[in-house]
Amino acid sequence: KKHRPLKIILTVLVIFAALGFITMGLDIFDDSDVLTPLENGKINVLMLGVDEEGLRTDAIMIASYDANEAQVNMLSVPRDTKVYVTNRDVTRKINEVHAMSSKQKSGEILGAEATADAVSQLTGIPINYYVEFSFSAIDNLFDALGPVEFDVPDVEGKGRGMNYDDPVQNLHIHLKPGL
Repeated sequence: KKHRPLKIILTVLVIFAALGFITMGLDIFDDSDVLTPLENGKINVLMLGVDEEGLRTDAIMIASYDANEAQVNMLSVPRDTKVYVTNRDVTRKINEVHAMSSKQKSGEILGAEATADAVSQLTGIPINYYVEFSFSAIDNLFDALGPVEFDVPDVEGKGRGMNYDDPVQNLHIHLKPGL
């Protein structure tokens, strides 16, 4: 029971990785570029969960598929990790890179490609592809898959369950203990 939340999170992440790989294989992209492994037989996909505005990346993960071993490895990049942004010659939190405007002040954001560059510099892992999704997409996925059971622990004690309020993000979590 202690590892159940971790299993749920890992299952969701694997589902997103699989959906990303499937999407890339549906002739949405140029056939010459579809899931071409690197010389070492690996395909590295950066998964970005963007906020409501589609600007900041609140979730950053790398899914690496090793074709030789038929194995998937995943790495989560903490959103507050400091990185050097080469296109702008500044150091920022990695979740800000996606939303930064280009140097030319054209109004265009640097986006997923700049985030992929920053992640690659940070980890040394070359990024082949990226998948960007909103949190409403996750809601839709769970609606399609059906309910997920979770046993809410009584974190605060005395039957209060889990409570968290962040008015800046308009985030209010109040869960009673139990299934």
